[in-house]
Amino acid sequence: MAVMIASYNINGSRKPLHRFNHPSTLRDGKCAVSFLQETHTTPGDKSTWFLEWGGEVFMSHLSSISSGVAILLAPNFRPEILKVQELVPGRLLHLAERLDGVPLHFVNAYAPRPAVLRARLFREVSTLLSSSDPGDCVILGGDFNSALEEGI
Repeated sequence: MAVMIASYNINGSRKPLHRFNHPSTLRDGKCAVSFLQETHTTPGDKSTWFLEWGGEVFMSHLSSISSGVAILLAPNFRPEILKVQELVPGRLLHLAERLDGVPLHFVNAYAPRPAVLRARLFREVSTLLSSSDPGDCVILGGDFNSALEEGI
């Protein structure tokens, strides 16, 4: 079983043309799962996204002008959904599912820029990861707002 997964910071998606036109892999059917950050959505946006996308849409909101994460499943990707958890509103979303008998955990994170808040989010991620069964497949993606080199 091979599942192509991608992660994109889309920097806002209030305009219909802005939503799914960024990377071609969102629309070319090759990507089964897409993690999106900075969606800038509200609860009322989910039905519109579902109609435009055509596959399953899972969202966590914070503000229409900042934050927000989403996990999109391609229309032809149909795992058994076991659980959806909004662990930190607009910042951390967990989707537990089963595909061909294999437990999968998709975790989408959008870390805040301030170091103290980012550390708090990473503690939530650590708690989630440590609670997963050792045989489960956990895929963590997102925008961690962290530079690998100092001064960047």
